[in-house]
Amino acid sequence: MTDGQISDELPSIEAMKEQLPRDDARLLLEAQCRADNTSFEWEVWPLSDGYRLIAHVSIPNGRRQREYYADAAKAARLLGHNIGATAALGDLETFFFSDSETIEARVHAYDSKPRVSLRLDRLPGVQRISLESSINNVSVNSPINDEVLFSDEDVAINQRDVGWRLPLNGSTETGMAIEFGTPSARFAALSSSGTRERSDMTVLRLQGVKEHRHDALLALLQNVSDSIFFDMDVRYNVPLRLRKVTRAIRLKKNPSSGSAVDVPRMPRSTYQPKALSLYWYGRSAAGMPLLQFLAYYQVLEYYFPKYSHRELIERIRNELRDPSFKIDDDSDLTRLIRMSGQTDSGTGRERDQLKATLRACVSDDRLKSFLDDPERANFYAGQQVIRDVARIDTKNKKADLRDQAADRIYDLRCRIVHTKDDGGSKLAELLLPFSSEAERLGHDIELVRFLAQRVLVAGASAIRI
Repeated sequence: MTDGQISDELPSIEAMKEQLPRDDARLLLEAQCRADNTSFEWEVWPLSDGYRLIAHVSIPNGRRQREYYADAAKAARLLGHNIGATAALGDLETFFFSDSETIEARVHAYDSKPRVSLRLDRLPGVQRISLESSINNVSVNSPINDEVLFSDEDVAINQRDVGWRLPLNGSTETGMAIEFGTPSARFAALSSSGTRERSDMTVLRLQGVKEHRHDALLALLQNVSDSIFFDMDVRYNVPLRLRKVTRAIRLKKNPSSGSAVDVPRMPRSTYQPKALSLYWYGRSAAGMPLLQFLAYYQVLEYYFPKYSHRELIERIRNELRDPSFKIDDDSDLTRLIRMSGQTDSGTGRERDQLKATLRACVSDDRLKSFLDDPERANFYAGQQVIRDVARIDTKNKKADLRDQAADRIYDLRCRIVHTKDDGGSKLAELLLPFSSEAERLGHDIELVRFLAQRVLVAGASAIRI
């Protein structure tokens, strides 16, 4: 082994632990987790300059676990918090603390402004609190002690030491105390934004929650938050939503993408402005998968008239060019009428138009190159994480790859707009925003975007300035 190289054989965990100081936060976290029956493991991660010992903590999340990987600094943030009495809820940045019967759910604004508190903590009824106090230890039925409350004049002393809470009037009549506010220290330690200041985060807090089952807790939170958020939007124009834990699929770079080392060049083509506007609308809709998908689909749809009737147009054009064609001859005109009516017979017209457009604009080889990736191939052809959509199997030689892609895209389109397939009797189940299926649309959005690019290119003309 030469200098600068790392051995393929990982060092012993026990040997690495012996090299740590006794007060290392990872060792203290291990002892804490063993004491409260929290799942804890050690892992060795190879780095460019050696190896690092990582603490691996898991907390319950329904039938799954939520994983935390901590170096010494991150482990230090978890110390002293009752992780054993903590459960994560669904795919939300939300925790249930059974020792205090409290749900804390992080919220943020639909307009993507990072600090919801800039608007919420100025509403009537806000109370300023010291962040040195432990919100989780507050009695459900009693307010925070007067000595940790501040007036607005006191807040300017040190913003980072001051939090806030906004109890909802009448919430105790539900059997719970419900409020917005600064998260507890335990929530902040477990948050995916663990490096962010607590004062930069806002949570919806439900105290006095008697239910302890994961699915029931999730349903309770969804029901309560939906009602509260709608009222907040109507009364105060503050659009809120529950923040989700980021688990985005790592998408591959499109094969159409150029090398990052290429020098930018002047385009040779100009593109249809209306279709390009729809394309940019899709690109701007980050975080809104259904809107993204439909915007790219509309790019394809824009070109349906041009490509879906191409063969028919050529046949009619040839008829009109025929010197023997007589405009006064009813039989010649009837023949044209019959030809133009052929595409209106049968079912699945829009699906067929999509297929015709893809066949005209995308080569089979180009699409296969896009799909030629194990992760993509497994997503489209393997176990379906999105129901009631066609598979795309590159190994299926009996079906045109473009037709398979068209079937899948059209199935998704029907589920998003909740319409039945043309000519069919089965109504597709609505694909809801913020559902787990909507969050898994990443690969399908990449597919329809790639196809939209190819159709735009096919419809381009030479640029003239």
